[in-house]
Amino acid sequence: MEEFIQIAAVIVAAAVGFTIAGVAGFGGGVVALPVLVWVFGVREAIPILTISQLISTASRVWLHRDAVNWPVVRNFTIGSMPLAIIGSIIFVSIDTTILVRILGVMMLLFVVYTRLPIGRNFTMKLWAFTPLGATTGFGSAFLGIPGPFAAV
Repeated sequence: MEEFIQIAAVIVAAAVGFTIAGVAGFGGGVVALPVLVWVFGVREAIPILTISQLISTASRVWLHRDAVNWPVVRNFTIGSMPLAIIGSIIFVSIDTTILVRILGVMMLLFVVYTRLPIGRNFTMKLWAFTPLGATTGFGSAFLGIPGPFAAV
């Protein structure tokens, strides 16, 4: 019976989380990650979430490819790819207890960050997407949830 409840929880969290992500453009991982950690553990949950977010993002890019600002994508990717590799190397080598604590702190920081008027109504220069991509790539590979920080 417990296994059935866990499967149902994952399905509901994924449906709710990725519906939010589809509408808002972000947030699906923040909803789904706690349930995935509860069911699978932190070591398995982050890669599962990362793959699902990759598929979700790729499908949205394909659907909206005419509206994509490709120079921004290029600069973001230049920053994100190398740091994503470094983040994943650290992820596989760090102790699970430390990883869970860092993940908890980051999720709390996200809640605080979304409540503050930091960074509202500003525009970014094209070059700034490279360090943003680096930060997001590292955080995504390491924790699986930095998307909201980049989007907000």
